[in-house]
Amino acid sequence: MQLVVEPRDAVVITTFIGALSTTTQAVLDRQHVDRSMMKRLVAASYLGMPFGLLVFLYVSDTGLRIGLGVVVIAAAFSLLRGFSLRPSRVM
Repeated sequence: MQLVVEPRDAVVITTFIGALSTTTQAVLDRQHVDRSMMKRLVAASYLGMPFGLLVFLYVSDTGLRIGLGVVVIAAAFSLLRGFSLRPSRVM
């Protein structure tokens, strides 16, 4: 997407599409959710939002491009190394 639109526009478009997709998926698959993991992911998301907003507002377009590239490469490397989120223990 970065090849077609500016990084800031790409972030806004991706956030909107992701929110729509995630909401739809949450409604359709709510009976299959590991609630403990969901709570951890939602809490981490809310904690990260202010930092993401600050980065979005104050980092240059070039900085955003570099940051997105680093995150994508780090995520791909982590997946190649076998990283996955483990389900929480159900008691």
